[in-house]
Amino acid sequence: MKDGLIEFSKNCIDQISELDDAIDNFTDVVTDFTDTSTDLVGPIKSISNIYKFIQRRKFKSFITEYSKNLKNAFKEGEKLEKSLELQQYLKKEINRNFIYETINGAIEAKSVDCSLVIGYLSSQLLVKQI
Repeated sequence: MKDGLIEFSKNCIDQISELDDAIDNFTDVVTDFTDTSTDLVGPIKSISNIYKFIQRRKFKSFITEYSKNLKNAFKEGEKLEKSLELQQYLKKEINRNFIYETINGAIEAKSVDCSLVIGYLSSQLLVKQI
């Protein structure tokens, strides 16, 4: 048993350079993978930030046109009465879903101008439904 352990130790010492080469090869692969990942993360983050910026612009366009049209649709004295009617309107889940889908459609629209048109049209629908 003692001779086997000594022989095993000698073999390990003789093969230490091969083991060192194997470790170096493994760390080279990991380093290459890490470098590649780092190179890819930058552009992906940039694309993600651009996409988020475009979505915010579309949402802002939608909300601006939506609120401007609602403001013009109601006279000053009607606003409180219409806000109570709006609260009643929003109590129905189907109406809340409609508003959610409309806003989502505006954000996913092909352009900022499309979002603006969706904002205008949805405010027109809301004025007629309240």
